[in-house]
Amino acid sequence: MLIKKDCTGKTKTIYQCDRCGKIINIKNRKRFKLSIDINTKNKTSSLTKLYRYDLCTNCINIIMKLLEGEE
Repeated sequence: MLIKKDCTGKTKTIYQCDRCGKIINIKNRKRFKLSIDINTKNKTSSLTKLYRYDLCTNCINIIMKLLEGEE
């Protein structure tokens, strides 16, 4: 989730990880965006974003391991 937005070049924008709550300063760390899209009714080509998450490096690694079937 977005905590503080920097409009001067986005080097000081601060996010919070939606899973663990860790502060992500994109000047120092990389932010991962995860979105879950669904097809809308009566439209086959467009997708609607159902959920959007901002995740830190540790949380995205955990989710990737779960998706790949590793424990």
